[in-house]
Amino acid sequence: MSTLTAPLSTTAPRALAPTALDRALLVLSRVLARTAESRMQRRATRRLDDEVRRVARERGRSAMADAEFALRVR
Repeated sequence: MSTLTAPLSTTAPRALAPTALDRALLVLSRVLARTAESRMQRRATRRLDDEVRRVARERGRSAMADAEFALRVR
């Protein structure tokens, strides 16, 4: 009997089962994706904070008031 005519129950589970390396790569991929997502969120927040500070300074708010505002927001 050739592998083409062999029942799937004898060939498929071994051929398609993920190996330890596959699982490790999947975990690594998820960790990297989470890290990239959190960095993008921090960058977006930082840009927003910078914009808020710039607008506040343009409106004449002092550096001390700006610092107090930053502490209250966080």
